[in-house]
Amino acid sequence: MNTPKYIKASCIYLPRELDSFKRKKGNYLQPIFEAVTNAWEAIMDKFGNDNLNKGSIVIKLFAEKGLDFGNQSAYNIQKITIEDNGIGLDEANLERLKNLRDPSKGHSNNGTGRIQYLFFFGSTNIESVSAAGKSKSKMVKVTLSMNSSFLVNNSIMRLDEEHDVEFQPSRTVVTFNNPLDEKESQSYGALSAGVLKSDIVHHSLARLCDNREKLPKITIERYLNNELEDTQEIKVSDIPVPDKDEDVEVPYVAIRENKVVKTDKKESFRIRSFVVSESKMECNRLYLVSKGELGNTLPLDLLADKETVDGNRYMFLLSGEYLDARDSDDRGNINLMKESELKKSISSEYKIFQDEEFVLKEHIVEEVNGKISTLYQVFEEKEREKDDKIQEL
Repeated sequence: MNTPKYIKASCIYLPRELDSFKRKKGNYLQPIFEAVTNAWEAIMDKFGNDNLNKGSIVIKLFAEKGLDFGNQSAYNIQKITIEDNGIGLDEANLERLKNLRDPSKGHSNNGTGRIQYLFFFGSTNIESVSAAGKSKSKMVKVTLSMNSSFLVNNSIMRLDEEHDVEFQPSRTVVTFNNPLDEKESQSYGALSAGVLKSDIVHHSLARLCDNREKLPKITIERYLNNELEDTQEIKVSDIPVPDKDEDVEVPYVAIRENKVVKTDKKESFRIRSFVVSESKMECNRLYLVSKGELGNTLPLDLLADKETVDGNRYMFLLSGEYLDARDSDDRGNINLMKESELKKSISSEYKIFQDEEFVLKEHIVEEVNGKISTLYQVFEEKEREKDDKIQEL
C-alpha cells in the first residue's frame, strides 16, 4: 500500500495559475458533462470508434431527504459517481492527469477539463483499474482538490494508491463530493434521473447523433437514502434525427499590406437543423459545437428568440475541426476572431497576427445564416421580406 503523496506542479505556481481559469457560469451540470465526455473518450480508446456499443457509462446520484419547508421537500446530495468500462488510468493517462495543460490525449483536448471539477466540488476521487500485462492489472486512486492542504503543496492532485492487483477488467469511477455552493448542492439533490438524461442528450446532441447506431450504454440512476429510486437509459429513440444536414464553406482572412482581406483558402463547417415543438424548446438557437457538445451561440438573423413557425422552433448545430481547436479552458466558450480585433492588431507595434489566417466570426454568421435561408422556404420568404424593407427604406 502506498503512502499518499501530493503531485506538485513544476515551473508554475498553481494558486496563481488557477486564477486564470474561469468557472463555467450558470451550469452546475458542467462537471458531470466533463466526466461523461472523459468516460466516452476512455471507451473510444479501449474499444475503438467502431465498437462504442461495447462501452458502458453509469451515472449515479446519491441524495438524502433534508428538512421540509412548507409543502416542499428539500434534498441534499451525498455524492455523484460516473463509472465507465473504458481504458482506465494507464501509465500514459495517469501522467497526463498529473500535468496541467497536457494536450497529448488527443480528441481535441486542452488538458484542462479536470479544472471544472475543482470549481464545483470540494474533492473529486478517481479510482481506476487498467491493464498491466496478461495476468495482472494496476489499481490507481487519486484525489483532486484545490483545498488549502493541496495548494500549500502547490498541488491539485494527491496520489493515494498505485499498485498491481490480480487481473480485472479496466474501469474508472469518478466520485464528486461536497459541492462548494449551497444552492448547487440543493440542485444536485433535487436532480432527477429523467431531467439529467434530457440535459445530457441536449448537451451532447451532436456526438449522440453521430454515433446513434453504436451508442455506449448510458444509464442514470438516482438513489434516495441509499435506495434505488429511478433508472433511466439513453436510447436511440431519445436522440432526435436532424431535419437537414448540410455543409457550408467560410473564407479565411489574413492581413495583407495593413488590410484585412479574404484569401483563397476556405474552411468547411457542418450545419444540422432540428425542428422542435415550441412546448419542448423555449428559444430558437444557433449553437457552436465543440467535441460533440454544445457551446456558445451565434445570432440567428431571420428568427427572433421566441418566434415560432407553425407551432415549432428551430435549433441549428454548427460543427467543424476549426471550432474544436478553439474551445477554451472554461468549456464551450469557443473563441472566434472578430474583424475589429484583427484591425486593431494592424496598428499594434507587436504585429502578432501578421503571418496567420483566421475565419472571422462575422463571416461565419453571414455564411451560416445565408445557408439557413436556403434550407427552408419560410426563411427564404423572410429573407425577401427583409430585402424589400431595405429597398423601401
